[in-house]
Amino acid sequence: MISYFGVNAFTGNHGLRAQQDLDQQFTALTDELGRLKQERAEWQRRVKLLQSSSIDPDTLDERARAVLNYLDPRDLTMMLKQP
Repeated sequence: MISYFGVNAFTGNHGLRAQQDLDQQFTALTDELGRLKQERAEWQRRVKLLQSSSIDPDTLDERARAVLNYLDPRDLTMMLKQP
């Protein structure tokens, strides 16, 4: 009977191994949350630059060229790899 409880304390649903798995999941989700918060902050910054009350001319020009697929002959085009 003691060995049964000992084995379940280590391998059961609420045992030591399950706690380690939960700790690993918590760490992974915390890292992902931090990354997503940074991404959201970047998108909020870009959206703020496009608001009608304070349009940033460079951002507006960038978006217009991307949407219209327009390049000026004097523009220098650089192809970047997407991460």
